[in-house]
Amino acid sequence: MGGVLPGWDRWRVFVRTFPELRRWLRSPAAFVPPNTWPLVIQNVLPRHVTPRSFALGVLPCGKQEVRHSLFYRGASLKGLRALSAYAHGWPTKEAELVDMALAAHELQTIPQFVVWAYNPLLDIIPLPSSDQGIIEHSRCRTHLNLDPLSVGKHTFNKALPTWARDAEYLKDLPRQVFEARRSSRKPIIADLSVLDRKLGWQV
Repeated sequence: MGGVLPGWDRWRVFVRTFPELRRWLRSPAAFVPPNTWPLVIQNVLPRHVTPRSFALGVLPCGKQEVRHSLFYRGASLKGLRALSAYAHGWPTKEAELVDMALAAHELQTIPQFVVWAYNPLLDIIPLPSSDQGIIEHSRCRTHLNLDPLSVGKHTFNKALPTWARDAEYLKDLPRQVFEARRSSRKPIIADLSVLDRKLGWQV
């Protein structure tokens, strides 16, 4: 491969290039989600959407995912990054709180996020009818149920009839037990994932 470093070695070089990141990785807070959101967020997201569940499930981190994701849209980019950083234990500056609150409000308007966050009982909604057949619509519904954050517009439209695609309608549906599900569009970097315990990184 002509001098290309393996993934973990590239990560270590990257970390050593940014001292602030290195200090954070060595701290007890690295990849350890806080117990609660800042006050400006607490009344926006559903109570069961904790920093830990957000860190596990919401934001993709690959280049292709960022380019096509519904969650990275225009002015909200800073706020969404700040939400994810806070959820992973990164120290958040006070100036970022407004961006975080705006991003949290915008997420409530994205149906795929609402399905993930509120876990509505989609089985009570009939499948759409079209020439594509019930099997294809059923496949898309299953995809939406299992991994809503990876569902694009085309699949979403085949999963639900037009009248059931509104975020506010989905919020009002009966809910299933919430389960924090990691999106398949969010790859895990090496073995660095969200932790339950405090741990210092050797970097």
